[in-house]
Amino acid sequence: MKVVNYFVHPAVRVRGEDFGLLFYNTADTKLTFVQCGTSIQLSFGDGGATQLVFSSDDEVATNKASDLLNRLAKKGLIVEAGTCIQ
Repeated sequence: MKVVNYFVHPAVRVRGEDFGLLFYNTADTKLTFVQCGTSIQLSFGDGGATQLVFSSDDEVATNKASDLLNRLAKKGLIVEAGTCIQ
């Protein structure tokens, strides 16, 4: 089973919707809609940090989620777990 964890950047707000996730970047006021259903879950940790968690045994689903998470990271909406945010 592959488990992928990312933290939502502190300047970004995210909420779950029926279609998946809605990101709001407070730095540039842009909205990003992510159609992922329930495959990527939100987790709210200590100190208010929001984390995205994906886990699956399905290789195709894992590859799709990995591509999506990489695109979100390139946009600066999320950072890999363990990466320092300043």
